[in-house]
Amino acid sequence: MAERLTCLTVHLPCGSLELRHVAGQRAKVIAAGQQGPAGRLTPEAMAQVEQAITAAETATAQAQTAVASVNALVDDLTSSFTFYGGAIAAQEPMS
Repeated sequence: MAERLTCLTVHLPCGSLELRHVAGQRAKVIAAGQQGPAGRLTPEAMAQVEQAITAAETATAQAQTAVASVNALVDDLTSSFTFYGGAIAAQEPMS
């Protein structure tokens, strides 16, 4: 890759000054290979996507199960609280 040279000439009353600067590389090749059509993923990338989808579906199912368990627990606790509250109220003498 050829280096980019940037030149800037500054004209001053006492003369001219030329500044030269070698610009750094703007792009780096991180992998070499053949590029497929736009929008197409490699088989490895598709496998990762499919694994992520499967993991997300599993997590969703587990979260739904956990929500159902928590809802059942809250219902049971509410019923117990109501029952024992009523039992305590029934034991109190009427004034």
